[in-house]
Amino acid sequence: MLRDRIKGITVLLALLCTPFLYSQNLKKLLKQGDEAMADKNYFSAAQIYSRVILIDSTNLQYLYNYASASRLNFDKDIALHFYEKVYKVDNAKNFPETPFWIGELLKSKARYKESKKYFNKYAVKNRKSKNAALKKMAEKAQLETEACDLSLIMMKNPQPVTIEHLDTNVNSK
Repeated sequence: MLRDRIKGITVLLALLCTPFLYSQNLKKLLKQGDEAMADKNYFSAAQIYSRVILIDSTNLQYLYNYASASRLNFDKDIALHFYEKVYKVDNAKNFPETPFWIGELLKSKARYKESKKYFNKYAVKNRKSKNAALKKMAEKAQLETEACDLSLIMMKNPQPVTIEHLDTNVNSK
């Protein structure tokens, strides 16, 4: 009987302490992830943020941080997946750069039609923004839209290419 009470109290304490331990661990991980991003150590930041979203995958800021670290670490598939999750819920309200980054990642995967759609959404929405950085990215998004058009044309009409070896004098000592 006493053992049952001790077991019950132990279980109760474990249940009460678990959220506290997770929140302490989460704060520590977020700090480490932010420090890694500031140090431009994107590989470590991506690993840390992946642990963060294992603890809380509902927080859009955590998902966005993981997507950004993954993009900067050239983990394009992961970055695209999580930017799309953020965009689906947020629709660029709190994370206005999201459609631009989705467009950028789709373009790198030669998915030009989809990429153009996201660049265009970003450019139209931020063209007249008061935020100078968003406005500048909107100009870049407009250029990227035109680049996607050109890429689609070039894919339909590929040009023949001949590769020619250069003389041995090139790049010699």
